[in-house]
Amino acid sequence: MADLLGVSKPTLSKYLSRAIQIGGAVLARAFVELKIEVNYQGKVISAKDFQSPMPVSVSAPQQMVFEFNQPCLLKETNSGLLVMIERQGSGSEILIATIKLAG
Repeated sequence: MADLLGVSKPTLSKYLSRAIQIGGAVLARAFVELKIEVNYQGKVISAKDFQSPMPVSVSAPQQMVFEFNQPCLLKETNSGLLVMIERQGSGSEILIATIKLAG
C-alpha cells in the first residue's frame, strides 16, 4: 500500500496510527487507487472528484561535487552555523547552507 500511495512504510504506519495527517496529494491517490468513497454531510466524495491520480514524483538523488582551492568558510551566527563553499573555475558556483543546532 505504501508503494501504491508513493510513501515510505514508516510514513504509512504514522498515517494509520494517526501520528501524522495525510497530505492532499497522498489522500487524492488513496481515493483513486483504493476506490474510496466517503459520504460526508450528505455529499459523496469519491475518485471521480479528483481529475486524475496525482503522480508520484520520485527524483533520483543528485551528488554535488565542489572543488575549491581554499577551505570552506564556517561561521557561527545567531541562527545557527553558516557553511559557505565557493568553487572557482569555468563557472563560479556558491553553496550557502545554514544549519540550526538544537539545544
